Amino acid sequence: MGSWLVPRSALTPDQLRAVEAPGDGNRVVAGPSCSGKSVVLLHRARTLLDRAGLHPLEGYSPEGFRVLAFTNTVRDYLRAAAPLLRIPADCIVTFDHWCRLFHEREIGPFPVRARVPDFSAIRQAVRRRVLADPSRHRQLLCALVDEGQDLPGEAYAILGVVARHVTVCVDADQQIFSRGSTDEELRRLLGVSPESVSSLEAARTSPLIARLAGRLLPADEGRVPARVRPLPGPVETPLVLRAASRAEEGARVASLAKERRERGERVAILVPRRDQLPAMEGALATGGLDPGEEGPMVFTYHAAKGLSFDSVFLPRLVPSSFRGYGDEGAHRLLHVGVTRATRWVCLSTVSGEELPLLQDLCRASGPADLTVQDALAPRRLEKAPPAQEPSNPLTDWL
Repeated sequence: MGSWLVPRSALTPDQLRAVEAPGDGNRVVAGPSCSGKSVVLLHRARTLLDRAGLHPLEGYSPEGFRVLAFTNTVRDYLRAAAPLLRIPADCIVTFDHWCRLFHEREIGPFPVRARVPDFSAIRQAVRRRVLADPSRHRQLLCALVDEGQDLPGEAYAILGVVARHVTVCVDADQQIFSRGSTDEELRRLLGVSPESVSSLEAARTSPLIARLAGRLLPADEGRVPARVRPLPGPVETPLVLRAASRAEEGARVASLAKERRERGERVAILVPRRDQLPAMEGALATGGLDPGEEGPMVFTYHAAKGLSFDSVFLPRLVPSSFRGYGDEGAHRLLHVGVTRATRWVCLSTVSGEELPLLQDLCRASGPADLTVQDALAPRRLEKAPPAQEPSNPLTDWL
């Protein structure tokens, strides 16, 4: 059924319960990274379509049914798998795109700022309009939201009015957008009772990745680590790579990424900032790799939200990459990056410029949990030092 969308017959019992939950009230599906929230969301979308008697026949309109994402990347990720469940791709849009269409249809031309849609102003205008006349604007039969912790509270104030049913998939630990919603806020705005929350407890990933990710969560929040369902095959130890320079770091990451791709793995390289994307793509091109569908995918941490890959590289782990995020923000970003991987993760930096958080991880982890490697060391050992003649005091002096 595709590289990440497993068939309904392969769903776990808790995933299946979430898929088949009643649609007579709003619901929340909560689970850690790699617990299958996106899989559940699409299978639930198909289930709700079947219950409503809606099928993608010729002339079918998606206006009454929406799968909503926060970013274009997640939207495209969901759209790629949608045909496998006979879900029309045009049902899957970003929430801001849906708001823009609503504004054009119900209010008028949407506001623009710096020659692009002013989505904040658009959301506020849409909220005012739907709250002014709720009965008129109940237009959606149902709406399903992926990565729901990233949507602002006003999004749920809108969806609570316009949709007869809302299902939201969330993971509070993955929230890195400052304007996102807390669990309590979205449940209050949607009127979700504790009985209407489905929990996905099993994460399908490497136990070493789960352990590493757990060290990146705030220690004072009392979270219980998710039960892990190990993937088949050998368990590989996460790697910390220290390069002598930025250029060497890029070359080494490209070389390792090429090895992973040649194994048939899905590979991603994540950088903290958008302005670091061209340099990383250039390093891959120099290494003979074409970033994209057939090669390693290159994203920022924010753009990769909701996605998963066999192997993930996290280069440029230096303080300047995380300027402005603070200690907690850096923890959350790195947690999101690490949990994009299901089998193996490589964290890389430049020797002497390491992110303090990375230094803390290395000190707190043993060799069984984290391998630390100087990228120059293997090359230094390739060529043995020249043999020296036995010492002779007379000739040494001469």
